[in-house]
Amino acid sequence: MESHMTRYDTALQFDAADFLERTVTDIVAFPPRLIGALAILAAANVLAIDLLIERVGTAVSYLPAFIAGLAVIILGFVVAGFTGDAVTRARVAGVTAPPANRVASGE
Repeated sequence: MESHMTRYDTALQFDAADFLERTVTDIVAFPPRLIGALAILAAANVLAIDLLIERVGTAVSYLPAFIAGLAVIILGFVVAGFTGDAVTRARVAGVTAPPANRVASGE
């Protein structure tokens, strides 16, 4: 069985894998940074440094949106991976899509 993947397809797969690996590494490294930031929020409260309290509070308020955005990106990569695999398997199996005019007419 001959592979229909080109050099470009392989490069895309490796780039996506590298991006996903970096993303997972960043996610794993995030909790210690968050704990450090919260320790700075607590120290700023104790020292009554108003500007620092305000800046840390602003940064923490973006956290839910950041996590949601990251989840959307990861979900997109997963869906794209499944879709790409399905298209590749269909192409190798010789399955072709029906012409658009037949689909539109309901044949």
